Amino acid sequence: MPDLTLVDHLEEPRIKATILVPDEYLGDVLKLCQERRGVQMDLTYAGSRAMTVYDLPLNEVVFDFYDRLKSVTKGYASL
Repeated sequence: MPDLTLVDHLEEPRIKATILVPDEYLGDVLKLCQERRGVQMDLTYAGSRAMTVYDLPLNEVVFDFYDRLKSVTKGYASL
C-alpha cells in the first residue's frame, strides 16, 4: 500500500449478484444481503420464485456468503 498522503481515494471491488429464491425465504435473503453491506438494485417475481439483484462488496461474498445463503434458504437459493 502506498503512503496514504499520496492516495487520493480508495475503491472497493464490487459484484452484481443475482439471487433466485422461493418467496418464503425472500425476507431472510434480503436481511442477509443488507447485513453484508449490499444495495438492492432490482426485485422481480416469476411465479412462486423471486429474483433479486444486489450490488455487494466482493470481500463480503468471498467470506462465507454462499454458505449462509444456502443455510437460510435450506438449499433452495441460487446465486
